[in-house]
Amino acid sequence: MKTKRKRKWLLAGLLLVTALLPAGSASAAGELTVFAAQPFVAVTPGESVVHSVELINNTDAVQTAELSVSGLPNGWTYELTSGGKKARQVAVKPDASTSVSLDVDVPLQVERGVYRFTLSAGNGNTLPLAIEVTEQGIYETELTTEKPNIEGHADASFTYSASLRNRTAENQLYALRAEAPGDGWTVQFTVGGERVSSVDVEAGATETVSIKVEPPETVEAGTYTIPVVAETSNTSATLELQTAIIGRYAMELTTPSGLLSTDVTAGGDKKLELLVRNTGSVELADVSLSSSTPIDWTVEFEPATIDSIPPGESRTVVATMTASDAALAGDYALSVRASAPEASSEAQFRVSVKTSVVWGWIGILIIVFVLGGIGYLFRTYGRR
Repeated sequence: MKTKRKRKWLLAGLLLVTALLPAGSASAAGELTVFAAQPFVAVTPGESVVHSVELINNTDAVQTAELSVSGLPNGWTYELTSGGKKARQVAVKPDASTSVSLDVDVPLQVERGVYRFTLSAGNGNTLPLAIEVTEQGIYETELTTEKPNIEGHADASFTYSASLRNRTAENQLYALRAEAPGDGWTVQFTVGGERVSSVDVEAGATETVSIKVEPPETVEAGTYTIPVVAETSNTSATLELQTAIIGRYAMELTTPSGLLSTDVTAGGDKKLELLVRNTGSVELADVSLSSSTPIDWTVEFEPATIDSIPPGESRTVVATMTASDAALAGDYALSVRASAPEASSEAQFRVSVKTSVVWGWIGILIIVFVLGGIGYLFRTYGRR
């Protein structure tokens, strides 16, 4: 009784081991043996598997093998070849063997797991095969970048490098587009040094796309999001870029009329109305006024310092210029400068100096006195 039980357990164990181990060969009626050295193969999604199969004729007569494959999942494709040509029927000589290749294409969009199928050679001659897909399969497009956020001034350009990966089973022609944050923004795509609006990527390949973003000069400081899309009729990918504008510092020093010339009397004063304009996109603070003058000239500003100037606005400053008493008639150069920690602007004035009217009268009186003296001399000594 115990011996029978042991035999039963031994037989059950052998059957279990046989079921778990992948079969390397199978035969029927002793006519053909269908053999594969690697009946169980592990691959990743999108790969192709080549099973090298041997058909061994165990008889003294020619055997014809009707080849077919069953059990493959939907979407999987295969091809049977012998001698480099497609084969559905193969003849095997007596006591000889013939090689057959079974090529199986694993799709990209596939679940992870073990897939079993069968190669049949007819007359009950079969070979069980299995393919293990080690990763979860996908059918998609990837658009990625290592640096999605770039910071800079408004007058700078921002260049991003993106990788466009085609993780489908077919070549894809991707249309490229971007959604600009507003008017005045420009976005350009470059591949291989050439500007493009679309790019062709082979199945499984990756293409590098350069994306150049230029904001308008008047853009305000802040962070702007720019969605970028690569799309075809059946797949697409989106990448969000961020452009952080820290502002553009700029100012202009001028006059309300734009004229940079004036005149003054030697030793006299002249008031100049100046305009300090913030032409950047960031507020200017602590703007101070200074001047470079001819010798013995002075310039005083009211106010001498401006606390702040918002973007696009201007402030008025009155400069009181005093010319030297010894200044001769002619043109002089006067430089006025407005400076902030981040920007500055300079205006060059041409100042024409005129002599005082008093000196003119004094000159006339001298001439009259000289003429009167000469007349007196003629009258006094001319009689002698």
